[in-house]
Amino acid sequence: GVGSGNRQQWQIQSPLAEFLAHEGTLAQTVVGLGLMFEAVMLLTAVAVAASTRLGQIMTLLVCSGVFLVGLISNSFSRWVNAKIRIPQDLGVWESVSAIFASGEAAHLKLTYAVAKIGYLFFPNLQFLWVTDAINEGNSISSAHVATVSTYSLLYVIVVISLAVALFQTREVG
Repeated sequence: GVGSGNRQQWQIQSPLAEFLAHEGTLAQTVVGLGLMFEAVMLLTAVAVAASTRLGQIMTLLVCSGVFLVGLISNSFSRWVNAKIRIPQDLGVWESVSAIFASGEAAHLKLTYAVAKIGYLFFPNLQFLWVTDAINEGNSISSAHVATVSTYSLLYVIVVISLAVALFQTREVG
């Protein structure tokens, strides 16, 4: 008969087989999607906090600004370090002190200090943006995922707490 000599054998396979195939690229993609979801949670927390006091357009502008600054804040911090020759492992406050002790012009000192202090307040979304690492074939370590997930959770808790505080003092009616 037709096709009688070419039978396929069906076998039960583990649900993780596709995740582990191709050097785990699908698993890494799922981890990357999870980290992107955490970035969305951060921005959602910012949107909730901003919406307690601002209108729709201003909330959208604040969220867009936080998103853009969050993607480049780490790069600005490193750029300031390179510009003034500050060691990368130096803390933010020590870096600000080093900025004001440098021989730069006053307006540059202020700009560099604002960039460093802004790095503290804006969420660092580059930690969660791992698409470049996945595209280059680099694996995302579980230590990195645990660290940035903890960072995201704490940041969301702080921002939602701020939102609650802002909403409690608002007169509704």
